[in-house]
Amino acid sequence: PEILNSRAQNPVRPTPMPPERFVPVLGSVGTICFASLLAPQVLLNARRRSTAGLELSLVVLWHVASIVYGASLLAEEASIWLLLSMGSFCALSAVLEGQEAAYARSSRVPIVVWAAGLTVASVVAVVLLAVPLRSAPAAIEHVIGEGIPASLFAAGFAPQLHTFMRTKSLEGYSFGVTLLDVVGSAANCGVLLLSPTRANAPSFFVSALPFLVIIALHGVLISVALHITFGLPKRAPPDDDPAHARADGNSPAAKGGFAGTLLISDASPASNTHEFQFHGREP
Repeated sequence: PEILNSRAQNPVRPTPMPPERFVPVLGSVGTICFASLLAPQVLLNARRRSTAGLELSLVVLWHVASIVYGASLLAEEASIWLLLSMGSFCALSAVLEGQEAAYARSSRVPIVVWAAGLTVASVVAVVLLAVPLRSAPAAIEHVIGEGIPASLFAAGFAPQLHTFMRTKSLEGYSFGVTLLDVVGSAANCGVLLLSPTRANAPSFFVSALPFLVIIALHGVLISVALHITFGLPKRAPPDDDPAHARADGNSPAAKGGFAGTLLISDASPASNTHEFQFHGREP
């Protein structure tokens, strides 16, 4: 009876689940998203056998940023999930760069060879850069390891945004990239937030800066895409408007000829006017 009374007075409460238990879940989501991040673009390029519409500079800048950020994560002995995210992103960037070489520059080297070679080079670069970063002062490590990748990720958006605004078209860009990038970056931010070594806010924001920049810039990219889709006027001049020259290949002017309207007025008081359309070809 005394034991029962003691349990009644002090009921056993379930132990709360530590936040670290969610790290594998978030890390898996982040890794899967980054591993398949550029897959929609790779498949789109392969189907069209073209990389038109996707700026190579965007891919190269993001590739370099992931190498530097991966080296920083390796030097800080960060979660293996974050390293897997950056590693898979480097590999897919290498595939896109191989497609650019094969489709746009008519390289005879197979895409698989390009991808394998650039992936190996990326891994070597990560390891070589992580060695000096491990012994660097904290301020320098943060500038190189987080500041530079964040700047490169941001700079990578500039050419794609410029292409959208210049062409007034979204053709050639897969917005599956945007979806996977935002979800994967958010999940990786969760991994950093739940990390015991980054429990305070300043440390989290510094370490997660590249991911936060990616999320913010994709918001800008989506805003520009919505403006192009719904905000730009789409008025075309009427075909019978003489103030506008027809630009299609069927017009006489486009074929080296001429066209015009002839107005003839009668001399009668009623001043009837007759309109004749004429077309011709220059000798």
